[in-house]
Amino acid sequence: MSRIVLHLLWSTAPAVRPGAILPEEMGPYVALLLGGFVVGVAGHVFRLRWMVALGILMIFLATFLLPVAINLLEDDPDPPGPNVPRPY
Repeated sequence: MSRIVLHLLWSTAPAVRPGAILPEEMGPYVALLLGGFVVGVAGHVFRLRWMVALGILMIFLATFLLPVAINLLEDDPDPPGPNVPRPY
């Protein structure tokens, strides 16, 4: 019975682009980066390796993985700039 309910919920849910849930502005990434530094420093102060690792992971996500994911999952390419040569 639960499989039928889950199938009905899944099939009627609106499709969401994977890139739509990631923010496009810089603010959240800078906040994640700074938060990663704070967590990492706190991990060093309290000598907690898992907290240091969490801070490093946050910094890595903010600087590499999330911006790359936005570029890869974005459906619409950026419009060409003003200096693009004409095809003919």
